[in-house]
Amino acid sequence: MKTHTEKLHIRYIQNGKVMNFEEAFELEWIDKGTALLRESSDFLDDFWLLYGDTLRLEPLGNGYRVINIDTHSDMRHYQFGAPPLPKPLTDELLKLGGSWECDMGYLMTLHVPKRSKNEVVKLLNLNFEELEEVFSGLQK
Repeated sequence: MKTHTEKLHIRYIQNGKVMNFEEAFELEWIDKGTALLRESSDFLDDFWLLYGDTLRLEPLGNGYRVINIDTHSDMRHYQFGAPPLPKPLTDELLKLGGSWECDMGYLMTLHVPKRSKNEVVKLLNLNFEELEEVFSGLQK
């Protein structure tokens, strides 16, 4: 899996107002206009793109414009306060097809394949019912 960092231009409507922002993301190109997102938006953004989303893109200036989220990630995404995972746990999570990101050293976003949820629960000793699940798109 070869990834590239690309600047994405995102436009959306919030409370009747057109909003624009840019952010750099790690992408894995599927074809000329389609890419798989390999990291999530900054947790402070109003519009989130999440690890595993498939995006339709078109060239724009020094980056790409997001046309659409073609397919939302087939993972479940949870956010909670925790430090980065140690390497042995990270390696096991990756073997299960999952991933994680940590913003500001304490805000964990855990990406869990639906098929591996039970294994991840055992690996990390988590109760997913107590965690906040997050979704792509406009945040409330």
